[in-house]
Amino acid sequence: MPEVGKEILQHYYDYLTTNLTFPFQARYPEPIGLHVEIIKTATVIGLLDPAKNLDCESLGLVCKARQGKQQVELSLADLEVDEDDPNHQLVEDYWYWFWNWQ
Repeated sequence: MPEVGKEILQHYYDYLTTNLTFPFQARYPEPIGLHVEIIKTATVIGLLDPAKNLDCESLGLVCKARQGKQQVELSLADLEVDEDDPNHQLVEDYWYWFWNWQ
């Protein structure tokens, strides 16, 4: 497997923007205190181009998402998608690669 880097993130971005179905629901942890977090949900509506993200090597791919009326940006590596969602395996594969090759 290739190491996490700008070039590989760009290839992964191209692959995922072609293969993910938007919008989709996801869960993610949000810290609310020291060693305390809550699980929030969001509707993922797209991915941000890593070529425009200076922190892409540390954050990985970033999603555009909605939480109610608010638009947020979330790291794709922090998201969890239901197993019955068609995007589940794509997000899981990305998560596995990103966190194991940091």
